[in-house]
Amino acid sequence: MHKRNRGVILRTIEQHINFKDLELGLFAHPTQEPLLQINWQDMALGEFLRNYISTPRSVDFVSRSSIREDVAIAELSGLLLSHKDDTITVLDACCGAGTLATRILKSMGDEVGRVRYFAIDEQPSSIKAINSQLHDFDRFSSFKPIQRHVCDLHDLPRGSIDLIVLNNALHEIPPRFFPAMFSVFNSLLNPSRGMVQIVDLESLPEDHPESIAITWKAPEVEDFLAAAGLPAIVTRHPKVTMAFQAQVKHNLGGVHESQMLKSLQTSLNLKLSAAVISRRGIDANASSQFVQLEEWLVATGTIARCAEELDIIVNRTEPLIT
Repeated sequence: MHKRNRGVILRTIEQHINFKDLELGLFAHPTQEPLLQINWQDMALGEFLRNYISTPRSVDFVSRSSIREDVAIAELSGLLLSHKDDTITVLDACCGAGTLATRILKSMGDEVGRVRYFAIDEQPSSIKAINSQLHDFDRFSSFKPIQRHVCDLHDLPRGSIDLIVLNNALHEIPPRFFPAMFSVFNSLLNPSRGMVQIVDLESLPEDHPESIAITWKAPEVEDFLAAAGLPAIVTRHPKVTMAFQAQVKHNLGGVHESQMLKSLQTSLNLKLSAAVISRRGIDANASSQFVQLEEWLVATGTIARCAEELDIIVNRTEPLIT
């Protein structure tokens, strides 16, 4: 490997492991031993690192899970059937390049002419991709792509959304934003029939890591939603990688944001402890011939992400809402 490429990978690793000690008392600075074991001719490791730190791509849910778009389409179909004279409004949060909207159009017939669709994403590239093929979405009653953070939707009409969809995105959103995000979602939902549909993976595939990710298991999601006072049904779906689905109804009493934040703090502390234990186990084997560098990097990245979130939540080092 050229010295320049070696330097890029070293800086990449250091970016994720040289995080400050946040005095949480749960971890020490990572050992350098695994770095000494790196085979710099290993191009697969370089590809792993590039994938790990790059902007997340959509996971192939065709092979991983069959429920992501299916649950949203089933719920939308039910709404259209139950309210035959109404226009049904969908908000696709973290919509990416519009995969769900495209799947809806392919799966449903003329009834999509009664669907008003908001496609929301913070990434300019996602909205640009949708705008480049805007004519593909003409069959909807209306289709509006908006570049916006999921917490910044206050200008949409309150009580007007029938279905909010959050597909394969919860693990990418910093948990500190969850209380504000669900509070906004709750205010937007139609009180009588509105629902938030969440589908995500409990753990990311080993071949598809994301440095920004904090994954959630179904009981953890159930806990922080219950703490917030949100009525929800959370189910697990065994696929190649375990997936979960959460159906969240409107709460007339609003969202208890502080209680949700406390629940999230508890979960993050447990995640941090588990990641520390995992990395210590990998560190203990650092002198062996086989070093699990990929696992070491992911465990260390998880420590850094959880510690960062806890520092912000506990010490308010950054605004919880941007």
